[in-house]
Amino acid sequence: MIKWKKQRILWLTIMEFLELITAAVAIVFSDATGKSIVLGGAIALAGASLFTWAGGFSRMEREGLLTLGGPYKFVRHPWILARFLMVFGIILMSRLPWLFLMAMVGLGPMYRRMTRNEDQWLYAQIGPVAAEYRAFVSGFIPQFLPAKLPVSGKFTMADSFSWRRAFWMRPGRGGLALLGVVGSILGMAISTEHWVPFWGWRVGALIVCGFAIFWLSRDHARWQASR
Repeated sequence: MIKWKKQRILWLTIMEFLELITAAVAIVFSDATGKSIVLGGAIALAGASLFTWAGGFSRMEREGLLTLGGPYKFVRHPWILARFLMVFGIILMSRLPWLFLMAMVGLGPMYRRMTRNEDQWLYAQIGPVAAEYRAFVSGFIPQFLPAKLPVSGKFTMADSFSWRRAFWMRPGRGGLALLGVVGSILGMAISTEHWVPFWGWRVGALIVCGFAIFWLSRDHARWQASR
């Protein structure tokens, strides 16, 4: 079980670093316009909102409870879908089709692997209840109607939303996701309007992204040590 947890954290770390690097490249080499910022920004904000919403209901990581609340009635892995929407939205803002192709080559298989690994991890944690959940709820693409599942000792109802889990607690930390998306939108808007010199913008963006990568590495080390 310890080896399984370490592998899971390793894959999550790799995925987050790839996402952060993709976002950094999109911001630094952005060819954004007002329309692309509005469209891509709306998709990225939707992803960050879904990420935060899902984090507020998730109790499996710390309490061993599989929630029936919020987005988990519509999709088993809303946080993976949310990550895809955030990355896609930021790339759409930047108008860099080559970056989208590169991101899908690197992150597409990663998302698929994480979805499969999460299903396996759920089954290892709660056994047949996870199989029942999988039979009723879609994996990555949300279903139109919410699933109606029986309540058991391993489930918790929809009134278990926590703002603290949603915005700050690992593994979600939706507050950072929202902050990153809003920062990307503002950064591309500044770059598009030429409010700062082009070279100054790139240097500033690289410094911020470098700090984010450093903080993420420290954050993962602290999280792994606490488990």
